[in-house]
Order: sequence, then structure tokens, then C-alpha cells
Amino acid sequence: MRTDFKKIKHIRVKKKRSISKMSITKKIVLTLLCILSIVLGTGYFLGLAYFQTHFKIGTTINGFHCSFQSVNETEALLSREVESYAIAVNTRNNGVEKIAANDVGLTFVGRSALVDIINKQDYKLWFIPEMEEQHLSADCYNIDETEMSAEMAKLKCMNNMVKGESAHIVDTNDFYQVSPAVRGTDLDKTKARQVVETAIRQWKPEVNLEDSGCYIDADEISEEELQQECDLLNSIQDTIITYDFGDRKETVDFKTVQEKFLDENYMFSAEKVKKYIKKIAKKYDTVGAERTFMTFDDRPAIISGGDYGWKTDIEKTAAELLEYIKENTIDVIKPVYTQTAVNRSKNDIGYSYLEIDTSNKKAVLYVDGAPVVQTDIKLNGGIESGFYKMKNKYGITDDGLVNAISFGSALLYQDDSNDDRTSGFTGDDDISGFSESTIHEGCATINTTDMETIFTTMQEDWPVIVYNKNNIS
Repeated sequence: MRTDFKKIKHIRVKKKRSISKMSITKKIVLTLLCILSIVLGTGYFLGLAYFQTHFKIGTTINGFHCSFQSVNETEALLSREVESYAIAVNTRNNGVEKIAANDVGLTFVGRSALVDIINKQDYKLWFIPEMEEQHLSADCYNIDETEMSAEMAKLKCMNNMVKGESAHIVDTNDFYQVSPAVRGTDLDKTKARQVVETAIRQWKPEVNLEDSGCYIDADEISEEELQQECDLLNSIQDTIITYDFGDRKETVDFKTVQEKFLDENYMFSAEKVKKYIKKIAKKYDTVGAERTFMTFDDRPAIISGGDYGWKTDIEKTAAELLEYIKENTIDVIKPVYTQTAVNRSKNDIGYSYLEIDTSNKKAVLYVDGAPVVQTDIKLNGGIESGFYKMKNKYGITDDGLVNAISFGSALLYQDDSNDDRTSGFTGDDDISGFSESTIHEGCATINTTDMETIFTTMQEDWPVIVYNKNNIS
């Protein structure tokens, strides 16, 4: 077989040429990459230097695009924009009012803030755009206070203000009805000025005085609750409640309700009802009260103190009265008492009582106004003057004391001179068999016959009246 050497030579030459072309391409690519690297590197470092004194791409300050601008350029821009700035003041009933920058002497004084923004931006990543808008503080804008005050005074909303009213009850003389709430336009002028001025300094396009809480609104009162109160007042006008104090009366009618129990909004006041009952209690309660008493020998004695008498439960009586009123009650009732006495008349002592004169050492027992016993007593310790109620009777105690009765913190019992247990009793001794834990004010003894009569005659809660010469007028 014959070999074609010319053909083989041609192939070798072609392959050599192809290799040469590839080497050239690589060199070109590498060269271009080197050039690009140099360009990018140079560009990065140039940007690095540039954006140390200029705002980055995408920088927006108070709504203005400040990319590639220096502090001086941005300051000039914001100063120019101030001249055209105006804020919309949204009011309650007067629509929208305008305040222009020139009207309040608004000027830009925030150069230091711009410098601070540049110093804080990451200039090493200058090629990455800023995504967040920058907002300058209120200190970056100055306002002429005199001009600001004058402009605020010109606003319609600051003049001819109407005071708001809560829903309330009205007395028409014939009946009660609800007057609806009035939505007023009364502004807190100081707060409104502060809100508007702050909004201007913050370069806000508008401000809403109502949303900012500048209006002085009346208290919100439920019209439904007021209507319920009206219905109640209109339904109780026939009420007549009479308190029975024996020979005295106190009447609560609708006029009393109107004058004494309602507040300025015609609402029932529990405190006012309680105040009324306190006044009644002060007038008719007798525990500890000073009384003028005629002694068995017709001497007027002025006596106070002791635990005998009537005492009103203020809380329960007030609550009960309020319920009676709301039920339109017509009835004669009694207060709720924490303590009662034998007689509800002005003379609550009645005509059956034990009288003790400690100065003259006398005791007199009255039954239905007639003296049943008049006797001498022996005092073993002092007994304070006052009106007391008899607490307990003891036929005989564990100590053998006979026919004993207790009142206040004192003890009266049968005299037995032959019994050493009663001789010299001071009132400080422990008396077993008694409900009282201590007897400390004193004791008295009476001869056997008279003490037996007193013991069998006296009943629980009967008055024991104690006095001395100091009580005699």
C-alpha cells in the first residue's frame, strides 16, 4: 500500500496552527480579566473615598433623594425645600387648615445631623443601595416662637370653641328625661400647639388634632344607664317612708329624695343616703348620750356615758332605705339597730329602772313609775356614772354569791356580812360563773330582803342609772 506523505504533512501543520490560536485567546482573556480587575479595584477604591463625604446610592432624607450629594449640597437642598413646605392641620369640625413654613419662620439647622448620617453609613459597601429612609429629628428645624404663636391663634379651630357635654338627666319639673351628649370642639390649646410644632419640626405633611388627643371631651356616660335612672325617678314619685321613733317621726318622700339623695347628675348617691342616716342616728341614737334625769329625791342630774340606749346600724339602714325608695314604698318602718332599749320614745329609759346614788349610797327600784325598793348600799370600789343596761342575773355563783346582777363592768349582789367571800370585795377579784371575764369598775351590796326583790323584779336590758354629787346641777 502506498503512503501519501503530503497529506500527513498537511494535517500536522493544521494542528500546529490550531494550538497557536488557542494560546492567543487565553492571553487575551487573561489580559482582559487583569484590566477588569484593575478597573474594578480602582473603581471600588475611588467609590470608597467618594462615599466618605457623599451620601450612598438610594439615600433618602425626609422624603428627598440625596444620592451622590455632599453635606453642603444636601443642606442647600433641604434649606430650599423648607421655603415651600406647608403642613395640613386636620381639625374636628373645621376641616383642614394650612400652616406654611414661611409663616412660622421655619429654617433648616440640621447640618450636624447630615454629617452624622454620612459618618454612620457603611462606605465600604458603597455599591449596595440604602433601603431605609432617613428621618431627621425635630431639632434639625428651627421655628420662630412668636410667629408660631401668631399662626396658631389664626386657626379657626382655636377660636369659637364649643364645650362638649356628657349625656345627662334633665328635670323638666313634670318628669325626668335624658339629654344626649354634645360633641364639642374645645381644644387643649397648649397641647395643640405642641403637637403642631412637633409635626412641623419632623417635616410631616399633615397632623390630626383629634387623633393626637388635643380635644377636651366630656366624660362618656351611658345613655342607657341614664334612661334607666330616669325611669326609676319617674316611677317613685309617690314614695312615702316614715321612720317610727315612738313619739317622734321622720318622713322620707320624693322631695327628700330630690334634695338629699341625688347627685348633681340626678343619680342616686349611696354616700348621700348614708349621710342622711348618720344625721338621723345622731339625732335619735342614745347610747352614751347626755340626759337630764330627775332623781328619786327630785334633784336634776345631768348624766352621760354607759352602754344603755339605741344605736343605729348606719350601713344596713342606708342600704335598706335605698331599696325601699326604689320599690316606691309607702310604709312606716324602723331603722336597723345594733342595740335597742326598753322604750323608743324620747324618754328611752321608760318608767322601770334601778337608780343608784353612789354619793349618798342609795338605791331605788322603780316599776312603772312607782318606787318598789328604796335601800342603802355598800360600795366596794367605784362605779362610773352613766346609763347601763342590766346584762345578766345569777341566783348563785360558783363562789356562792347570791342574787347577783351585772351591768356595765360592775356587779350588784346580796350582802352577807358573815360571808368572808363578800367582805371587802373590791371588784378586781375573779368571779367564776359570770359571762364577763373581768369586773373592774366596782361592786355594791344590798341587804338580803331588798336585793331579793330587786333580783326577782328586774328584767334583762332594764336601765341601771348611776350618778353621784358631781352630776347634780
